[in-house]
Amino acid sequence: MGPLGFPELIIIFFVALIVFGPRKLPELGRSLGKGLSEFKRASNDLRNTLDHEIREEERRPPPAPPSTILPPQPAAAATAGSTDFGPEPDTVARGTASAFDEPASDDRPVAERTEASEDRSRMSFLDHLDELRRRILHSLYVLTACCAVTFYFWDPLYEYYVSYFGEHGGQLIYTQPMAGFIFSLKISALAGLVIASPFIFTQIWLFVAPGLYAKEKKVVIPFVFSSSLCFFGGAYFAHAIAFPSMWVFFASYQMEGQLGFLPTIDTTFSFYVKAVLGLGLVFQMPMMVFFLARFGVISAGMMLRQFKYAVLGIIVLAAIITPSSDPVNLAVFSAPMLGLYVLSIGIAWLFGKKRRPEGE
Repeated sequence: MGPLGFPELIIIFFVALIVFGPRKLPELGRSLGKGLSEFKRASNDLRNTLDHEIREEERRPPPAPPSTILPPQPAAAATAGSTDFGPEPDTVARGTASAFDEPASDDRPVAERTEASEDRSRMSFLDHLDELRRRILHSLYVLTACCAVTFYFWDPLYEYYVSYFGEHGGQLIYTQPMAGFIFSLKISALAGLVIASPFIFTQIWLFVAPGLYAKEKKVVIPFVFSSSLCFFGGAYFAHAIAFPSMWVFFASYQMEGQLGFLPTIDTTFSFYVKAVLGLGLVFQMPMMVFFLARFGVISAGMMLRQFKYAVLGIIVLAAIITPSSDPVNLAVFSAPMLGLYVLSIGIAWLFGKKRRPEGE
């Protein structure tokens, strides 16, 4: 994973030429330039918003210390022999009730209570940053605990991965004294990340939930389940198909007795991690399309109309996240992404929000 090299740029150019044709390449360039300009404008707006929030926070006066509020005293009679006991009891209760008293029951309409609840979810930009920090810290705590558990079982993990990497060609070596120990830490961290991924997806949902409507907040369990399932599916695809295919291809150029394939353990595991995490994120596409289609953001028709742009975007994305710059890795990453995009079109068609006729 890194910046695009010359081979990837050549492949992207020929894909754009084949998909769009030579006459539409200038229009595509203008569209890309417009998109970059909009991205730059959005980044400037975000920076201005952050600066404004910081200035507002600095000008905001510190909160006043809480004042001591004495409970209301019962009204004394005007004279000892007076029979005037003051206003009616319900009038006294209404007049002397404290503003901090909680009502016994909320008789407001459901819509009004829902609107008030949604008002409490509106936070400033700095509040969102505080919430993001809280979710990141919670994720780090759980990730650390999971890594500690997986490191306890580092020995069987170590033996499994050494055998797994050696099955697909080459003689695995390490050239630094600490490389073997660092490898055991890395495989424990990767296993801990996979185990902690459902909780991390839960924290992501809790971060975005305050900006959603009440009916949208109810899909937290389907979101976490589907996100975890898609991530596990992508990681398994990388483990069982993508990485072995790439490694067998790399090892096919060795010649017995003349040229050997001796990958270091650091290089091998780096390829493996990029494949697992990259495809784990790529396999989130159907889940994202499902929720975006349910909320009416995208539709199957729109995805079909933008299919050419999607093909080019998939090639570019695969060139960015692929572990190396060879066409084989690019094809290994692009093929499942194209298949997932086609599958996502079907998901958007089945589960997307149906448009009502204009007469209704």
